[in-house]
Amino acid sequence: MLKRLLGEALEAETLAERFRSLIELAAYVMQTGPKGGRFYYTDKGKKVYREVGGRSGKARKTRRLTGDDFDQAWREADMGSDSEGRRVTLSSGAYIGRTLKLIFGDRAPGPDELKTMFSDPEHGVDCRLQSLQVDPGRKSLYVKYNVYNENGGYAGEMTRTMSLEDGEVVVDHDDFTVTASDRGKGIAGAMLGKAMQSYKKMGVDKVKVYAAGGGRYNGGYTWARFGFEPDERHTVESARKLVSNALRSEGLRPAQVAWIERMRARDMYTIAGMRVQIPMREGGSRVVPVGRDVTRHMSWSGTFDVTDDKAQARWARQVAKGRKQRKAAMAAEAA
Repeated sequence: MLKRLLGEALEAETLAERFRSLIELAAYVMQTGPKGGRFYYTDKGKKVYREVGGRSGKARKTRRLTGDDFDQAWREADMGSDSEGRRVTLSSGAYIGRTLKLIFGDRAPGPDELKTMFSDPEHGVDCRLQSLQVDPGRKSLYVKYNVYNENGGYAGEMTRTMSLEDGEVVVDHDDFTVTASDRGKGIAGAMLGKAMQSYKKMGVDKVKVYAAGGGRYNGGYTWARFGFEPDERHTVESARKLVSNALRSEGLRPAQVAWIERMRARDMYTIAGMRVQIPMREGGSRVVPVGRDVTRHMSWSGTFDVTDDKAQARWARQVAKGRKQRKAAMAAEAA
């Protein structure tokens, strides 16, 4: 930025333009903080740093790039290399910046934000950007990340498409795979917890997913518990019928099944989390996770409403559960 402003001042054709450029240059230098972070003053006179590196009291602030700074950041973007030294594939910087503005407006992420938007170092998840492509005509951004665990080992990969659809910012969870050795360690929960923070910051309205079930995939259950609701109402009806059949096969009477279905099978989230206490002939009872057993074999397309407080609470609850599982898995490995 400093180099650009100095160049504009030297190349100015008139004295007035040079004077204006020098004023802008002086203002930029005066706003530079002790660690390179620029600051501004709020309406209440509080000094707030706008770039990583500056401080406001004890709070670390991240600058939201806008205007010329945003364009310049993407023109000069260096997205780095992967663990094998291969350069990250990306579209032209100018096209990236322009497309991101079309999608997110003033909330468009800068290069550093996009590189780290799914990483959660605190919980041992590192998502490294592998490719970034944009389509200005369709107002869409396609990103691919490799996922690494707390030991730096390869743990999987994921792809996301972000686009503007009918005035709403939509993120498609295209694909996410975890290696067999890293499953059940809460990687998805940790990563999705960070993802939601980024989605809110960028003004995302909806998140879409194809919940694949059956075999080694548990998407039909997992995404339901994260708060995604099926796009087709008959998916919920099908899940409710499958639960009813499962309860009958466990020996429950029709009246009991009808009561459970009416009171506890309200939507895909409650169906997936349904656990029923089944009496045993020899006495006592056992708990059957009937909702999980049914929904893990189902496949459906669903949507998460980022603006819905209830959906947000469900997402947060599942993230916390994933982190607890991850901590337990790491403790078991250490032992």
